[in-house]
Order: sequence, then C-alpha cells, then structure tokens
Amino acid sequence: MQVHDIKLREIEIFLQLIKIRSIRELGRQFNLQPGQVSKWIQSLERKVGCSLLERSASGIQPTARALELIPLFEKIQKIQDDLSGEGTSSDDKV
Repeated sequence: MQVHDIKLREIEIFLQLIKIRSIRELGRQFNLQPGQVSKWIQSLERKVGCSLLERSASGIQPTARALELIPLFEKIQKIQDDLSGEGTSSDDKV
C-alpha cells in the first residue's frame, strides 16, 4: 500500500461514496462528473493495491478489503477534521 501517496480528497470521496452508494449522486453532491469520481476511486484503488468497490447496475458495494479499510480511513478523516479546526478560534490567536 502506498499510504504516503493517498490524498485526503480520495478518502473523503470514498467514504461518502460508501454512504451514498451511487457514483452519479456523489458527483452531483461534489459538483463532479461521474467519470471524475471514478478516477478518484481508481486512483485510491491503485494506491491501496486492491479493488474497493463492486460495481453493478444497482449501485456500488464495498469489497471485503474496503470494509477493513473504512475504519482506518474514518480515523484519518477525523484527524484531518480535528487539525483543520485548530487555529480558527479567536482564543487561539497570539
């Protein structure tokens, strides 16, 4: 797994896609074309070295490996959210 190459945006898109289960709907919400969403997911799949989604006409389902990675990705996203919130309070200004 090429963890150092994974972009936070890829994790964000992946986690939202797992919730929404529709590439088209996720693209609408993120103002992206479905092809762009697919490219983000394919990039993430290359970096983790496996398929993360099972695609069908009825939508997408996470693979077994994706289910293992979801908690890790959620932790990474939470850390990013926590860090991005730092320094925004007026109490934090020096």
